[in-house]
Amino acid sequence: MYPEIRLLHVTLSSYVVLYAAAVLAVALLARAELHRKGYPPRLWLRIALAGLLGGLVGSKVYFFVVAWDAVIFTSPRTYWDLTGTGWYGALVGGGLAVAATLWRARLPLLAAFDTIVPALPVGQVLGRVGCFLAGCCAGRPADVPWAVAFPDDPALRVHPAQLYESLALLGIAAVLWQRRRLESPVGTQTGLYLVLAGVTRFFVEAFRLNPRVALFLTIPQLAATFEVGLGLLLIRARRRPVRAGCE
Repeated sequence: MYPEIRLLHVTLSSYVVLYAAAVLAVALLARAELHRKGYPPRLWLRIALAGLLGGLVGSKVYFFVVAWDAVIFTSPRTYWDLTGTGWYGALVGGGLAVAATLWRARLPLLAAFDTIVPALPVGQVLGRVGCFLAGCCAGRPADVPWAVAFPDDPALRVHPAQLYESLALLGIAAVLWQRRRLESPVGTQTGLYLVLAGVTRFFVEAFRLNPRVALFLTIPQLAATFEVGLGLLLIRARRRPVRAGCE
């Protein structure tokens, strides 16, 4: 693993570098799509900042809810750095912040989300690669040929669950980018992303060590189930296509 990356005589956390790369990739891809659809020129920047800040706050709230005892009694500093984060908190917090930005700009929410959502799995791929390089979010012990060992316990070989999810997300990104020029009912792209990403996370959890909390499911699996349900509702809504990015 490579928990640290050296750039220009400066040593940086590989997780932080990949996290920054993920944010930049999502922002630039969203910018290109918003421009193609005719949205206001600086909207992408407002959305990127709102999504980043909302995502950080949401991820920390999620992390505190699911691991409050560790934050308070074991490592309180974790709450203030990038290592203590949760994707579903970031998704909800960032989504609400972006929705508020679009609402203030008086733009149709679902049409705009359909435009920017293909960029999300690209950022997630980079984020999961960052997790792998840093050795966090590791999988269950395994004896498969592709099992890996992390520096904190070289004798223990585990599933590279981060890479499993990265590969699946790469496929999701390919599907969404292939579909982005289609005239689909409004909300279809967003719904499809939620369904595919939710199913992916649900099954990847089988290779991770998160504890079961209800119905023999982990907290991420419960969140993934809700995510899939919301996505199916959006897909079944069958709204008419919207061409214009602004009115």
